[in-house]
Amino acid sequence: MSTLWTWASTFTIQPGILTNVLKLMKAKGDLLTEEEKLTVISFDETYISHRICYDKKFEKVYGPHRCVQTVVARGLLSNWKQPIFYNYDTSMTKELLNNIIQALHENGFNVIAIVSDMGSSNVGLWRDMGISITNTSFKHPMTNRNVHVFADVPHMLKLARNHFLDQGFILPNGKYIGKNILQQLIKLNGGNDFKLAHKISDRHISVEGTARMNVRLAANVFSNTVAKAILFCGNNKYINDYNWKEVKLYTIKLAIKNMYRR
Repeated sequence: MSTLWTWASTFTIQPGILTNVLKLMKAKGDLLTEEEKLTVISFDETYISHRICYDKKFEKVYGPHRCVQTVVARGLLSNWKQPIFYNYDTSMTKELLNNIIQALHENGFNVIAIVSDMGSSNVGLWRDMGISITNTSFKHPMTNRNVHVFADVPHMLKLARNHFLDQGFILPNGKYIGKNILQQLIKLNGGNDFKLAHKISDRHISVEGTARMNVRLAANVFSNTVAKAILFCGNNKYINDYNWKEVKLYTIKLAIKNMYRR
C-alpha cells in the first residue's frame, strides 16, 4: 500500500483541467476505435465541507470552499468514464466548457454531447450558448460539428414532481391536474391490506428539504403503478373528480416516458 501511495503522490492532480489524466487517456485511446472514443461529458456542482486542507507537495492551502465543480467524460458507445476537471467554487462557463472540449479533442476524444442539471448557473450557460427548446446544440470549437445538450433526467424528474405538488399541471386542453388526485388515492389505500398503489404514501406528497432531492420518491409519484391505479379507481367510481380521466389522455407517465426517449 505504501508503494502505491508513493507512486500516486507523484501524480499531479491540481484544480483545473487534469492534463496528466488526459495524457493517460490519449495513450489508452490508441487501443480504442473512433466510435469507442465518442464522448459525452457531464458536469455538476457538489457541496463540500468548509474545512481547510494543506497540500504539502505544492505548499498550498485549499479552502474553505462552498462547492466543487466536477466534469466527467464517458463513452457514448463504450463503457468507460473518467473525471477530467475539478475546481472549487467555479461555475461552468462557455469559455471553460469550450476549453475542456478542445482539450479532449487534442487528446483524441470527440465530444458530441453534454449533460447537466437545470440549476440556475447551468441555465445561464445554456442561454450564453444559445440553447433553447428549438435549438438544442452548439458548435464544437474544433470541428464545428453539433454538440448536443441534454438535461439531467433525474433532476428534471424532481423538478416535474415539485411543480406537480406545488402548483399542479395545466394540460393542453386547459384542464388542471394536481396532487389532490394523489391525496384521494392515498386515502383510498388507507386501512386496507390490499393497496392499489403500494408505491405511494403521504411522505411522497409532503416532501420537504433534503427529501426533495430523493429521486426514487419522485419516480414513484410518476410510476406506471400509480397511473394505472388512478385509472382503475376512476373507471370503478372510487374517484369521481380531480379530472382523473385526463390521466388517460395526458398522463404524467407518458410525459416522463417521452422525456426518457429523447
